[in-house]
Amino acid sequence: MSSHAGQPAEASDLIDIDELIAAYYDRTPDAAVPEQRVAFGTSGHRGSSLSTSFNEDHILATTQAIVDYRAAQGISGPLFLGRDTHGLSLPAERSAIEVLVANGVDVRVDSRDAWVPTPALSHAILTYNRDLDASDPRRADGIVVTPSHNPPRDGGFKYNPPHGGPADTDATGWIADRANELIAAGLEGVKRTRHADIDLDGLGQYDFRDAYVRDLASIIDVDAIKNAGVRIGADPLGGASVEYWALIAEVYGLDLTVVNPEVDPTWKFMTLDWDEKIRMDPSSPSAMASLVAARDEYDILTGNDADADRHGIVTPDAGLMNPNHYLAWFVPGLLDGSVAFGGEESAGASFLRKDGTVWTTDKDGILLCLLAAEILAVTGKTPSQRYAELEAEFGASAYQRVDAPASPAQKSALSKLWPDAVTATELAGEPITAKLSHAPGNGAAIGGLKVQTESAWFAARPSGTEDVYKLYAESLRGEEHLREVQEEARAVVSAALGE
Repeated sequence: MSSHAGQPAEASDLIDIDELIAAYYDRTPDAAVPEQRVAFGTSGHRGSSLSTSFNEDHILATTQAIVDYRAAQGISGPLFLGRDTHGLSLPAERSAIEVLVANGVDVRVDSRDAWVPTPALSHAILTYNRDLDASDPRRADGIVVTPSHNPPRDGGFKYNPPHGGPADTDATGWIADRANELIAAGLEGVKRTRHADIDLDGLGQYDFRDAYVRDLASIIDVDAIKNAGVRIGADPLGGASVEYWALIAEVYGLDLTVVNPEVDPTWKFMTLDWDEKIRMDPSSPSAMASLVAARDEYDILTGNDADADRHGIVTPDAGLMNPNHYLAWFVPGLLDGSVAFGGEESAGASFLRKDGTVWTTDKDGILLCLLAAEILAVTGKTPSQRYAELEAEFGASAYQRVDAPASPAQKSALSKLWPDAVTATELAGEPITAKLSHAPGNGAAIGGLKVQTESAWFAARPSGTEDVYKLYAESLRGEEHLREVQEEARAVVSAALGE
């Protein structure tokens, strides 16, 4: 980790927004160059105009491919379109509108011409489709223009089909292949109406913020939070949730302060992440350093990434919570079937409404932040205090995720790593009990490798959003043993990457 991690960004760390946007329009991708092709990762196509991996041709072609996919799937309902606060998001949204309008798609944009968090778009799709059959052609879908927590130089473009969540690999593979065909053909086959010729007032209007915020009472006990007087500090980290938090405080009468309402596409107010990049990752202690410093000023402090699908929870007693420690609160309910909840290590989660119906099928960082306040209001304990109780009862676990740079070629090699690449029979002094590249439950590829012993494990996989790889490791024998596991795991990864 860099010695500058957690320090405020300086002028030399900031991108030139004018240069970024000029490159979006000026650079033309070559479909024969792998790094310049449309490629959907964990959640959409991502890249930068400065590396000719996220440019106007990418968006024009990808949008036309989505239009073609909708037609092939019999989807003719409205398409909800939203964007986050990244510098490339507005230009990309405009490019998408040009193609959607030219193809006669019923586009629904934010009625305030404001930023739209990913969960608000998922909520809109599901609300529209609530009473429609799964095969009804009138179903809605959507596009979110966001690279999520990625650095300011990046752009992202994500398709959410009628189920409201991220498209699966069958859909994204089809869309990417079609988009690359269109780029290779010089955009022949892309219908387009120039932005200047579009009556923007004639587009479908939808108040994403109002619909989402006023429905929160169906899933969160906002009265409990209000009556308990929980003091909440919410930091949008310069992202799309900024105006949502203000309305949440107003509508529900919460003691909620928007810690930093500033929006700036350079993110000059951020602290640097582990690699000295600006990254709006609410699970990163370095990116959340300013919030951790204010931990004693509120009962609960929260952070969201640029599209608000991730959460960060800061408490006075523990600082920034490890996402796994927060998610551990839900284990009893998952075991006895009393809750329906889905979560991930990288601080994304969602769950059902109070009546058991679906809230969102994409991750919802706003929701998880409010839930932390509800847990405190109802139980009198922060989520971190509850985790401390679990540790006292069951013992402590030493866990850490480490990110490291990796080229596209190295990421590809790591994703294809097979168990036989590990020739060792022991890991950190214990016999290896399993080497996995596929999930035992359903045989699905995990996109990397996992190695287990009786009291430890590690997993390595490429990031689906950036040119880095992630090394996860856990030991039930303490921090020193964890370091041994990590050291031997790095040797396995280095061999796979040809280092």
